[in-house]
Amino acid sequence: FNFAFRFFEPILLLLSAALLFSMSTLSIIEARAVLYVNVVIEDASEAIKAKISERVEESNIHPKLKKRLAKHVGKFAADKISAARIVSKMAPKMVEEMPIKMKKKGLTVHAEEVFRDGPYFVIQMQVQHVDAAVMIEAKQLAKDSGEESFSLRFLKWILSVMGVTLADTVQTDYLPDLIQKKMQPNMGEMMEEEMAEKKMKASVEVLPENKQSRFFYALLHQVREAEAAKKEAKKKSPPANPFSSLKSRKSS
Repeated sequence: FNFAFRFFEPILLLLSAALLFSMSTLSIIEARAVLYVNVVIEDASEAIKAKISERVEESNIHPKLKKRLAKHVGKFAADKISAARIVSKMAPKMVEEMPIKMKKKGLTVHAEEVFRDGPYFVIQMQVQHVDAAVMIEAKQLAKDSGEESFSLRFLKWILSVMGVTLADTVQTDYLPDLIQKKMQPNMGEMMEEEMAEKKMKASVEVLPENKQSRFFYALLHQVREAEAAKKEAKKKSPPANPFSSLKSRKSS
């Protein structure tokens, strides 16, 4: 087994690299509809605090100081690190991960960042191919079913009867638009829940092309006003030095 794995390992690595390259070289098909994923990071303070706490815990600082230091430094970092800085890391990562996650569900997707301003960014997304069998199989695994469902067996039979050319036409030309329309109403809520699990409060709205323009300009105006108000508030009460309270306690 070990010999077989060592023999096939380079081939598997090449296939993985080829898959990633093919996903990265996809581009928007102009004749088809797209979806716009609008993301606004509303509050990332808890996520920042959790990250700081994790790093302090892994450090060589005296155990008695760790909890207190994590609390004060975490609060200071949460006040100092802007949403724009978080978005600068998050948006490219989301663009990179989205096609990989979708591929596991049987969907070949192209995603690209088309706008970024402060805590707000927009990803343009398009479903370009649907592997129907993989999609149903992924849903079946999510339900923890041990055996192939009837719908999966039936679909595999239908695709085999169709033949390679017709089946590919259905999965490339017909199903992507259908699946994309089905995804749109629930995708935003699912992404919000996923971010909440990472202790990040975000607002996500997924819209088709015909609704994006009006929504985009209204939201951008709101976001810029809110960011301006936050900056003014910070000028009036800048974040305190996280070490000041530690020093005062030590001296007392």
